Amino acid sequence: MILIINSSNLVEGGSIQVSLSLLNELIAFTDNTYHIFLCKALSAQLERDKFPSNFIFYETFVTPARLITHKKTVKYLSYLENQIKPDCVLTVFGPAYWKPKCAHVVGFALGQFIYFESPYFKQISFWDRCKFKIEGLIKFQCFNKEADAIIVETDDVNRRLSRFFKKDIYTVSNTCNSVYSSFSTYPSKLPIKDNHEIRLLTIAAFYPHKNISIIKNVLDILELKKITNIKFVITIPDEVYKSIFPLKYRTKVLNVGRTPVVECPSLYQECDIAFIPTMLECFTAAYPEAMAMKKPILTSDLGFAHSICLNAAVYFDPLNAEDIANKISLLVNNDKLQNELIINGENRLPQFLTGKERAIEYLNICQKLINNKNVNL
Repeated sequence: MILIINSSNLVEGGSIQVSLSLLNELIAFTDNTYHIFLCKALSAQLERDKFPSNFIFYETFVTPARLITHKKTVKYLSYLENQIKPDCVLTVFGPAYWKPKCAHVVGFALGQFIYFESPYFKQISFWDRCKFKIEGLIKFQCFNKEADAIIVETDDVNRRLSRFFKKDIYTVSNTCNSVYSSFSTYPSKLPIKDNHEIRLLTIAAFYPHKNISIIKNVLDILELKKITNIKFVITIPDEVYKSIFPLKYRTKVLNVGRTPVVECPSLYQECDIAFIPTMLECFTAAYPEAMAMKKPILTSDLGFAHSICLNAAVYFDPLNAEDIANKISLLVNNDKLQNELIINGENRLPQFLTGKERAIEYLNICQKLINNKNVNL
């Protein structure tokens, strides 16, 4: 197959991790030619020297929010397609804001447009909720127009999307990057640990639904409870960190900035617990990553989290800092519970696809779509 792997529309966060993992796994499938449309964040993390000659890279850098730039980008992507003449385009996560002429498989990871029961929507204004609904309608129209098939990461998302789209929807589970099975230790970005210090790690971009700001309220309550050995480790841009966390919190909230995927296992090694207070996901790789790194998980008491973690996590109300503080105290003072969560996570991990298995599923879906297109010609 001649494939275009389209990541040109991505910005940051888990979508970059999935793209990197997929590209690294595709190296093993040498019968195909891969034309990779890159966004800035993916381009910055990609080790191009490791890829063989059947990978060709293009700096495309889409900015869909700007209409003029977007029109130019669409024209450029269509030009590239005409030159490449691919059998199929795989847009890792859509919408792509572009419809190729050939078969088009598009990934879906827009939880904010299908999980309206999320507590996130209790925090935003009525007008923001209205804007979300309008934006969702536009994006769903893009999916309907662009995609010949859609890939989702859980069966629950598949069921929800099936109400909106009369086209093939495939479930291919997310997983942790292969770097978690074999990794190098990188120089520490964190200070030396104090005696009895417990570190809670949140690897996430700073999106409102990731709920990172709740950490301030949790720290206030921990202080009232005389629990002083807890520190949080986060991975957001420094300017955002300084705007969100006043000076009084910065000894307890350690920010290492955006961290390349290959360095994340080292961060897990230096921390004790995965703290994932997100309010809205289709899937987050932070769950299998924590399981792979043998870290107990503290996360939100929401359906998507339960469906992924099952009994491998302690759950809290993501809007209730008191509940979060209580669950932190419960976990850090209970070694038996920590070990149970780690064992449960190890048992849960094999239920997710490996990176290689996910790549195979993607390729099979592309091939099936190509075959269907050829039959209908």
